[in-house]
Amino acid sequence: DDDPVNSDDYIRTSKSIGNSTTTAVDLTNNDEVRAVLYDLAERVAYRLKKHHVKGKVLELHIRTEDLRTSNRQCHMEMYTDISDEIAAVAYRLFIDNFKWNTTVRSLGIRINELVDSNEPEQLSLFVNEEEREKHQKMDVTVDSLREKFGKGIIKRGIMYNKDF
Repeated sequence: DDDPVNSDDYIRTSKSIGNSTTTAVDLTNNDEVRAVLYDLAERVAYRLKKHHVKGKVLELHIRTEDLRTSNRQCHMEMYTDISDEIAAVAYRLFIDNFKWNTTVRSLGIRINELVDSNEPEQLSLFVNEEEREKHQKMDVTVDSLREKFGKGIIKRGIMYNKDF
């Protein structure tokens, strides 16, 4: 083996960052799925920011009550670490690909094609950069509040009265 030996302080770079959950009760409608996807998107966005990366490919994992699994993926318009963008794309993928003939037991979101968050990116004429910047700042503020006071200190409206 001619590969060099890694030093003790070597940190392996991630090829993807994701999170999944098996819910306490099976999900039976789009509103429940949307709430879980927003929760997962916030966790994934937080981890992306902690690793100082953004990603462009979103993969959605769906497992039904009969343990059938499907994975769908799509390329996002821009590299992102913004929870709203991740959640919206994941929800759209779910709506476009899932037929409600069974309940959902488990969901997962993974972001691939990672780049350093400081890497320059081509702007798009069709994306409102001011709006993205506002969402980015909001994510950072919410993340810092949760780090300081705990995860339950602030929740999205769609997460209230949900016990997933």
